[in-house]
Formats: sequence, C-alpha cells, structure tokens
Amino acid sequence: VTEIDGHNEKQIKETLLEQSLTKKPRAIICNTKKGYGISFMESSPEWHYNRLTNEKYNAAIAELKGR
Repeated sequence: VTEIDGHNEKQIKETLLEQSLTKKPRAIICNTKKGYGISFMESSPEWHYNRLTNEKYNAAIAELKGR
C-alpha cells in the first residue's frame, strides 16, 4: 500500500509507474481535499449539496487559472 497526495500529479504518475513494475497486489491511497484549490469551497462540507451561482463559478475559475 502506498499513500500519496492525490493533488500532486507528478507523485501520482511516479507512483503508478513504480507500482506497474511489480506483479504483486497493490493499492494506492490518494489523500485529497474536497474543493481543492478554490478557497471558498476547500474542505467545506456545504459544497456536497450547494450549487454554484455564476458569480461563484467565475470566482472559482479565476482562482484555478491563477494557480
């Protein structure tokens, strides 16, 4: 079992490559945060059921493009 940061693309790719080289059973646990990268959504349980307004959508896209 390998545990990694599920938001780190490089780490995901490296782990998948490494794991594919073995014939043993394997599992990868990717730790993530809901709403990652969007300040008003990150780790906020209310976004399991909330809808984005156009204003919130535009704010989220702006934050993601700024990363």
